[in-house]
Amino acid sequence: MVRSTFVNLVLYQLFALITIYLFVYIHEEVPEPYMDEYFHFHQAANYCSGNYTHWDPSITTPPGLYTITHLLEMMLNSIQILDKTFGACSLGLARFTNVIFMLALPFVFMKYLEKIKKEDEQTSILPALCMCCHPLIYFFTFLYYTDVGSLFFAMVSLTTHVYHYRFLSAMFSIIALTFRQTNIIIVAYEIGLTIIEEFRSKNKQSHILHVYTSRSSDTIEIKEYFIVLWKYGRLEIKLILNLIQSIIWTCRYNLCVIILFVLFFIKNNYSMTLGHQEHHQIVLHLAQMHYYATYTAFFVGAHIVSNQ
Repeated sequence: MVRSTFVNLVLYQLFALITIYLFVYIHEEVPEPYMDEYFHFHQAANYCSGNYTHWDPSITTPPGLYTITHLLEMMLNSIQILDKTFGACSLGLARFTNVIFMLALPFVFMKYLEKIKKEDEQTSILPALCMCCHPLIYFFTFLYYTDVGSLFFAMVSLTTHVYHYRFLSAMFSIIALTFRQTNIIIVAYEIGLTIIEEFRSKNKQSHILHVYTSRSSDTIEIKEYFIVLWKYGRLEIKLILNLIQSIIWTCRYNLCVIILFVLFFIKNNYSMTLGHQEHHQIVLHLAQMHYYATYTAFFVGAHIVSNQ
């Protein structure tokens, strides 16, 4: 246990040092806003200046990232550790927001892996660091984009959910939605996990499932099927109704988040994005499915082979 803790500490320190070094290097090489950073940074600068009514119509995502940056700026400014090069409302401070998220993300991944693996031993931090170093997420650590903060709060929501902190999970889901609206899929995923969990806990109460699973034969005659259905049908209906009621109650916080999101969607002219709605319409894009399948197969291939 002591050796495992020491190895985790060394690996994390190495990861943190490399991340901070890359942050400093990239900020020196790219001192001006890069691509969409221009819109995000100037919106954050307005927040830091106290101008909360300004909104750039080019921005498609909610103001979660800018709010966090403003809170960070207020906190650091209160203890007077900001200087002219890394001062209030600076691009460096804005980018550093994502560095903080990235340095905290490995611990969130670790807690999640500990739960889903159900192991008593301390989980190695290496898988968590590997996930953090994924090219599509690690690249944006050093720029002022919403990707890292969005992933951080989405994973905190999912992690607190698997530890059965339902209300806390819903609160983090709302924060994740203020970074990116597409995080609503995490809320739906958590509801799916709850449905599976509730079904597994209640399936032992099913008389029909018990009759079928206790049989030595894999086949059943139609006549016998109807006899079992007639004998236990009413009890099964009652069980199903109780199961639905239990699922709704357990998912009540996530369902509230879903309802709030639907209200936002309706209020927002039936659009997911805040700005540039004409360029971001919800359509079925089959080519994206192929891109995603290829991308996923490439990155999970080694993991699948290693578990065979």
